[in-house]
Amino acid sequence: MKGNRLPKAKNTSHPRDTGWLRHSQHPLGIHGKGQTGATPRDRGRVRFPWLPALLATALLTGLGLSALRVDLIRLRYASAQALEQKKVLREEVRRMRGRVRELRDPAGLSRRASEMGFERPKRSIDLRPRLVAGNAQFRNGGAR
Repeated sequence: MKGNRLPKAKNTSHPRDTGWLRHSQHPLGIHGKGQTGATPRDRGRVRFPWLPALLATALLTGLGLSALRVDLIRLRYASAQALEQKKVLREEVRRMRGRVRELRDPAGLSRRASEMGFERPKRSIDLRPRLVAGNAQFRNGGAR
């Protein structure tokens, strides 16, 4: 050996990788200008160990956002369908309330009864219970 130079390595990736600042030999991992410090066996390795985790996180986040978007669209369709159903039901309730008013009208009832062949009864039978002085069931205005 001459001076403070290290012996040349036999298996190098580049002729300039033989200098004294070679990556594998410097204690701080520093390498000189133009030197990458990569040996032939390092070429297939991932230089950024956090990159797969970052890509996986980005993929999972994208899938999660896509799922949320699909759910949001589904909920919007369901909401629109519920509003249409609500309109239909309100219209049905409105028609039924009118029908109830029509059926409760005494003049309308007597007209419908005469159209259906009903007549006024010739006599009336009172089916209310009679109040008996000793019967506790009918005290104070009848049974409750």
